[in-house]
Amino acid sequence: MLARFLCFILALLVSTAHAIPAPSELEPRAAAAEKIPPRSFDLDTQGAEGYTKFLEDLRTELAACRRSEVLRVLPPQTLNPTADTVDWFDLGLHTGGFTITVRLRADNLYLLAYRVEPFPNSNWRALSDAQQLVPGSTALPGGFTYSRLETQAGLRRPELPLGLSALRGAVSYLATHQEDPSNQEEKKSLAKALLVVVQMLSEALRFRLIGDHVAAESAQITERMGRLENDWADISEAVLRGDTTYTDSTPLLANENQMQKWELRTLAAAIAILGLALQPSLPGPRLMEMKTRQDQCGATPQGRTLLEVYFVRIDNIDNEDPGDLYGSITATDALGTDTLWKQDPSLSIKPGQDVPLTGPSRPISGSGAFSIDLDLWDHDSFPDPSPDDQVALGSVQWNPEDPSNKYNTAHYQQITGSSGSASVRYAVLQRAVTAQLSVVLVKGDENPDDVCGTITASTGIDKVLLFDVACESGKTVSVNEGNPIPLRRSVLAVSLDDPVTIKAHLWDWDQVSGNDEIANGSEVFAAKADTKKTISGASGRVDVNVEWVEL
Repeated sequence: MLARFLCFILALLVSTAHAIPAPSELEPRAAAAEKIPPRSFDLDTQGAEGYTKFLEDLRTELAACRRSEVLRVLPPQTLNPTADTVDWFDLGLHTGGFTITVRLRADNLYLLAYRVEPFPNSNWRALSDAQQLVPGSTALPGGFTYSRLETQAGLRRPELPLGLSALRGAVSYLATHQEDPSNQEEKKSLAKALLVVVQMLSEALRFRLIGDHVAAESAQITERMGRLENDWADISEAVLRGDTTYTDSTPLLANENQMQKWELRTLAAAIAILGLALQPSLPGPRLMEMKTRQDQCGATPQGRTLLEVYFVRIDNIDNEDPGDLYGSITATDALGTDTLWKQDPSLSIKPGQDVPLTGPSRPISGSGAFSIDLDLWDHDSFPDPSPDDQVALGSVQWNPEDPSNKYNTAHYQQITGSSGSASVRYAVLQRAVTAQLSVVLVKGDENPDDVCGTITASTGIDKVLLFDVACESGKTVSVNEGNPIPLRRSVLAVSLDDPVTIKAHLWDWDQVSGNDEIANGSEVFAAKADTKKTISGASGRVDVNVEWVEL
C-alpha cells in the first residue's frame, strides 16, 4: 500500500501539462508557461459510477465554452500544431501497482503518447504521427488510425471488449511491455491495448452515449457507435450550426445521408449523445484578444472541411506513348465511396496527360479520414500478345489525426504500379462550401450548335478542367439553345476565402466555314455570393450558374 501511494505521488510530480483554457480564462498564454498536475484515476478503487463522474468532471474542465446548458465545446483546434503550440493534458491511470500517464490533445482529444511511471528515465512512447509534438519521445511502430490499429489487432472496434476490466488489462499491458513488439502476437496485443485506451478515454469523453455505455463490464460499442466515432467532426459541425435556442423538434442541420447514418434527426438528440463538441480552427493567428476568443468560441462554423481533387496525371503507362488506359479512380469518406472516373473499354492517353475525371458527384468530407484510390491499367491488344499491365494501384490516405497535415494547400502524391505511375493533385480545404455548376448555352451561331472548346474553374490553389472537347469532326457536342452544356464534372469544393474563376472559350464548329466563337472570357464568383454570370463571344453567349451548398 505504501509503495502504491509513493508511486502515485511521484507520478503526480513527474508529469505536467499545458493548462487547459476554462471559460473564465480564454486569454492567450505562453506555451509551457503554466503547468498543472495531471488528472488521475485509480482503476482499483473506482467503479462505474466513479468512472462516469470522472468523465463528466473532465468534460467540464476541458470545455472552453458552452453553447447551451448541456453542450460543451472544446477550444478551437490549433492549425498545423508544433511542440510549442499544441495544447495537451495528462491523465494518470493506476492499477495493480502500475501507473501509466497518457497524453491527449486538449483541442481534439487525440491520443499523443504514454509513458510508464514512476521511472525517472521513462521515455514517452508516441504514436508515430504525433512524435513531433512530444519532444524526446520514441515512436511506436505504425501510425494511429483506426483502420491500421484494427488490422494490427485482428478485430474491429465493435468486437473489442471494453469496460473497466478491459482498461485495467490495457494499462497493465502497456506498463509491463515497454519495448517494441518483437512478434505478431505482441503487435496484436499492443494494438488492442491502445484501442481500449482510446475507446475508454477519448471516445468516452467525446460522446456521453459511449461513456455511459462502456462503464458497464464487458461492454462493446455498437455498429452505430462506431459510425458516430468516425463522424465526430461532422456531428460537431452540424450541432454548432444549430440555433442556441431550440426545441425537441428543431431539425439537425445535416444532409439526409448523414442523418440516416447517425440515426439522428433533431438537434436535441444530437446534443444529448455528445459529451464534447469539436471546434474548427479559427482563421488568422492562434493567439488573439480574450474578447475575440470568447466571441468566437462555439461560434457557428463557416463552411466545412472538404476534399478537392484537381487532377490525376499519367506519368508512365507501360513506357508507351500513347497507352490504352482503363480502370477506376474513387474517393471514399465516412459516407461511402464515390466514383471520380471509371473507364472500360480503354481510352488513348499519353504520359503527362490528365485522366478526364467525371466526379465526384457529391462533396467529399475532409473532416474525417478519406482515401483516393487508383486502380489503373494499360490494355494490350493484338498484335501485342502480353497481358494487360498495371499502371497505378494504391491510395492517397488522409488521417485527420496526423499533426503534420497541411490544409488549404496543394498536395501532390505519386501512386505506382508494376508498369507505370500516376500522380494525384489534391487539397483539403477548411471553411469550404460546395459549388454545383452548370453552363447554359443562351445564344449560339446555329440551333443546335456543335459546341467545342474548354471551360475551367480556377482558384488560388489550382484549376479544374470542366469541359474539353476538340473542334474536330465527330468530337463536338450538339447543344440546343437554352440547354446546359454537358460538363465532365460539376461539383467543386471552394474555400470561402478564395473566389473561383470560371473561364470559357467555346466555339460552334463548322465543317465548311470557319468556327464561330460562342464565348471567350472569364467571370469571378465569390463563394456563397455570386450565383449567375454571363460570358459572351463574337457569335453567342453562355450563362454560368452556381448553386452554393454548405451542408
